[in-house]
Amino acid sequence: KGDGKGFTSTTFEFDEEGRIIRKSNVREYLDSLGQMQRTVLNSESMSYQQYENQFKRTVYNSYGLPYMEEIFRYNEIGYLIEREERLIMTSTVTTYKYDYTNNGYIASIAGYRYGEDIPVEETKFVYDVHGNLLDKHIYRAGQYITEFEMLYNDKSKLLTYVLTRDVATNFIMILGFKDYEFFK
Repeated sequence: KGDGKGFTSTTFEFDEEGRIIRKSNVREYLDSLGQMQRTVLNSESMSYQQYENQFKRTVYNSYGLPYMEEIFRYNEIGYLIEREERLIMTSTVTTYKYDYTNNGYIASIAGYRYGEDIPVEETKFVYDVHGNLLDKHIYRAGQYITEFEMLYNDKSKLLTYVLTRDVATNFIMILGFKDYEFFK
């Protein structure tokens, strides 16, 4: 992401299994002498413990201290069915439950705080017969707040527009795609 004074980027390092082991936010800019300078603003590192049908990820802050633990649980065919997130300093636990369509597409993701029946946040997805995402609905504490609608070109079936609607104000933002280029 650039601005008039430089660029901010996020860099990732991966282990041999393709898991993120370090995430860094970096600022690059030209100093008064015209030399490129690079500053790491902050970074997180991750460690993993593997179990049968689940794994635990511990996330460490810039000082190497753990601040979050996540447990990912999978069903017998490999679909993520639950992610439990625990913030170590506050002991806040949020459990995200994943539901799928008959075709294996994600149907919903619901986040629950410990002991609550209504999701703190929930995202629901709707697809067409080709598996293209048509709608994404976001709820907070049971309130419908944002709708995303995807519109596809009838001939090419390529994504043409994404409409984002704030439900409370009915404000709609339109993002259009015109020219596609394909690279080999």
